[in-house]
Amino acid sequence: MKSEKHIILIGGLSNLQGPLPTITNAIINSPLLQEHFIFIPYYTERTKGLSNAAQFNLTNIIFFIRHYISWIYMVVKYRPHIVHYPVTSFWNFPKSMFFLISAKFFKCKTIGHLHGGAFETFWNKLYKPFQFIGKKVLNLSDGMIVLGEKWKKALSNIGCFEHKIFILPNPIDENFANHVFQPPFQNNKTNLLFIGRISKLKGVDTILRALGKVVTHQKNFHIKLVGPEARPGDFRAMRKLASEFISDKYYEFTGPIYGKEKIKRFSESDIFVFPSNRENFPLVIIEAMSASRPIICTPVGAVPEYLKHGVSCLFVNFEDADDLGKKIEWMISHPNEAIEMGRRAKKVFEEKLIQEKVMKQLKKIYFSVLEAD
Repeated sequence: MKSEKHIILIGGLSNLQGPLPTITNAIINSPLLQEHFIFIPYYTERTKGLSNAAQFNLTNIIFFIRHYISWIYMVVKYRPHIVHYPVTSFWNFPKSMFFLISAKFFKCKTIGHLHGGAFETFWNKLYKPFQFIGKKVLNLSDGMIVLGEKWKKALSNIGCFEHKIFILPNPIDENFANHVFQPPFQNNKTNLLFIGRISKLKGVDTILRALGKVVTHQKNFHIKLVGPEARPGDFRAMRKLASEFISDKYYEFTGPIYGKEKIKRFSESDIFVFPSNRENFPLVIIEAMSASRPIICTPVGAVPEYLKHGVSCLFVNFEDADDLGKKIEWMISHPNEAIEMGRRAKKVFEEKLIQEKVMKQLKKIYFSVLEAD
């Protein structure tokens, strides 16, 4: 007789596109997980205050109340065996933990899923009494998913129960992973690609300053800077900065792209550049690995657990335009070595990050939480 499937209420979906909905959809649509679980998606729709979503303000309080009412309704209606909800930082941290704790009153097992690279910064700035409360709240969860050993150690160091911390890398969209990308460096012009929020935090200013140095030695390149502005006015500020260093024939701000258009941009690119200052384990890095793209990035978050400098990528110093410029010039001048780095990154992806392996790990996590006392 076939065993009954377990019901999982999972958050992280919204009316927006981006890394978190991509990850959550990959989980929900996994055939492997669907054999054992029924997923109930929970959406947190909003249209206002998106640029300040992590702050404590009246708009966020109103949305919190709306979302909390709908959350409790879903918990009561479906009586899930597990609730799986994203945990981030700042205002979103107490909100996420409140959602998880509330579900425990209805006898649900709870799993928090740590996203974003700001958690350590956020935690270290908390007053000691709030850290004490936060630790207690985290330990009330039945499980916490993190993206790498770095983050497991960080949670363990603040006092989280180590046996409740599970490592799970991000899954990428299956259509992206299955796409056959054309090899890089097929044309005379070198095409650079950045994908992320257009902001200083993501290192866009460092890219522009670095290209100002590259252009003194290399003229045959172009970069597409893909993504939404982090805050109103960031596009204008970055375009102004770009004009101080390079001609507009060398760069293009495209705005955000998704799906097939994103695949197209990766396929057309030769080098993926991502000098971000703060990350967890960026989905775009995993996508670049899947696409066999030579990668230049900062050793941020869990990235060094998968990529090695000079072997499968080139690491650059944080906010160091000189270093980034030199690494870009080197890759442009050494296409064969760069291509080989991309191939090695692809091999790491196939060995550790393909969706089937990630979902097998998640299946074990779910059953481990269900079976725990």
